[in-house]
Amino acid sequence: MPEPFAVPQPDSVIPSEPEVIKEPTIEIPLDIATFEGIPGLTSAIAAPVILDEPDDLKVIEGIGPKIEQILNVNGIISFKSLATTSVDHIRGLLKAEGPRFENRDPSTWPEQAQLAAEGRWVELKEWQDELSKGQRS
Repeated sequence: MPEPFAVPQPDSVIPSEPEVIKEPTIEIPLDIATFEGIPGLTSAIAAPVILDEPDDLKVIEGIGPKIEQILNVNGIISFKSLATTSVDHIRGLLKAEGPRFENRDPSTWPEQAQLAAEGRWVELKEWQDELSKGQRS
């Protein structure tokens, strides 16, 4: 069996040097095959990493507070992420939420989000004036 190695942990202070913070360690064997072998780890699923800053998706014509919440819960939190999400995927997310949302038409949402992500607000507003509930007239 391989020798374990130490993983630093915060919040311990070395008594002889009060200003130097020593990190406590947890010994983890190098041959761990499953997450259950790691002390303190309760799930193999990692927390989501948010790379984009959240945007107000309600700026997009056709998206209200509840749909924004549906998108956010599914990892679509920014104009950039909405712009790169397929219309079919968005439809699937809405359909999964039931009849209240499955008839919404998100066909223009990625395009609107692309304009917003690029800061092309005048073009977005002009186009939204032509849309009806986010749909092409």
